[in-house]
Amino acid sequence: MKGKRILLCCNRAMNIGGIEKALTTLLAEFNTTENEVVLVINSASGAFYEELPTENIQMFCTNTINPTQYLKDDIKHLRLGKVISGLWHRLMLRLDRGWYAQLMHTYHINKRGMIFPGHFDCAIAYSTDYADMAMVVNADADKRVAFVHGDATYYPRPAKLNDKLVCGMDMIYSVSYEARDKFLQMHPGYKGQTDIIHNVVIKEDILNKAQAEPADMCIDGVLTLCTVARMVPEKGQYMIPGIAARLCRDGLRLRWYLVGDGSDRERVEKEIRTYGMEDCVILLGRRSNPYPYMKNCDLYVQTSFHEAYCLAVAEARVLHRPIVTTNATGVSEQFNGGDGLVVSQTADALYEGIRKLLEDEELRRSYSQKLAQTPMFEEDDLPKLYQYIME
Repeated sequence: MKGKRILLCCNRAMNIGGIEKALTTLLAEFNTTENEVVLVINSASGAFYEELPTENIQMFCTNTINPTQYLKDDIKHLRLGKVISGLWHRLMLRLDRGWYAQLMHTYHINKRGMIFPGHFDCAIAYSTDYADMAMVVNADADKRVAFVHGDATYYPRPAKLNDKLVCGMDMIYSVSYEARDKFLQMHPGYKGQTDIIHNVVIKEDILNKAQAEPADMCIDGVLTLCTVARMVPEKGQYMIPGIAARLCRDGLRLRWYLVGDGSDRERVEKEIRTYGMEDCVILLGRRSNPYPYMKNCDLYVQTSFHEAYCLAVAEARVLHRPIVTTNATGVSEQFNGGDGLVVSQTADALYEGIRKLLEDEELRRSYSQKLAQTPMFEEDDLPKLYQYIME
């Protein structure tokens, strides 16, 4: 692919999260030297910002947009409709800072401020969020692409609200087959415009970073578990203290390290105190390099209710860790049978699965050996995007 101009929109701060990590690995493998790439993110901050190849791409941060200036300008020029719209979105944001008010306010501001000059061969919304797709729809581009990074049925209301923007896309790539199926449940008219591009996983980078020392992790023969995820309700970490308490009552000595932070931390801390698991469940907070903790655990556990293609599970596979994971969207596609344990999304199922593996060292070893022999199929997907842009 040579000489293409590409707009890539991902209106997020580059904090630790699955989509943010997927964006950094995509750009690390993308040909940004021969193509002109304009990347739109929310702000030049966050742990993953340093991993972006900023020397080869043009950057624009949406937090530099001043909505107050737009409102003043609309009042000055008597644009009554836009004044009313601007005031309405400001009022809604004050009354309800939930997902709908924030999305609509962001959509309104970005639609005003993100009309990019010039022509693009392809404009890519790296999520199906309002803001990303609105920027792409309003761009002058030959082709418009969106990526599906979530279970559309998990958030049905925004999925339906997004339909008017989805219809402006020429191609929709999902990061897993199951996520595509659920997207089509919400948007059934787009079957012929969908394909799969799994998240890029750079094995060498993971293996190299895993060699670092796992700070604050005790390695002394006690069974060690690890979970890496944003600490939000849909990732299910609040179940962990109760599960750990049951395992301890069974006579298992363990430490469970949680890497990540977020809005649910206080809830998790409360559960830790309730079950008296202060010495067993250790919150490490945000770590830009989670791989040493994955590498040095006896068992990797994913407790998610909501995924599309779980990068943390893929990374644990690269490190050949035995894995217990819930059957969130896209997870089952990462296993070929006999190389990981997939359970239902309940505390009871996780407890039973974890106990089974902790009590059977040979089974854990078998999982690790099979993962070492299993090729990862994600590596050949990126040429699909190149080919589509080139057509």
